[in-house]
Amino acid sequence: MFDLHRERIPTSSEFGNLQISPEEEGSNHSTLFDLMLDIGEREQGLVATFTYSTDLFEPDYIAMLVEGHQQLLHNVVQQLRASLE
Repeated sequence: MFDLHRERIPTSSEFGNLQISPEEEGSNHSTLFDLMLDIGEREQGLVATFTYSTDLFEPDYIAMLVEGHQQLLHNVVQQLRASLE
């Protein structure tokens, strides 16, 4: 499942310093879905959280998904910058 929370309208400059970091291991969250990506807009920018079933997914696989999403977002920002120039 994918969930996006819009708390405010972003400006294009807010995407310049994209940062994704994992939560501390041992965080005890649960989800109704096998895999959930939650993205929220906060004062500091976008905050992404993966929640997943540890019975189905290994932490290394989730880390690979995080890297893939980070690269995807980076490429989107680069394309937007290129089209503005």
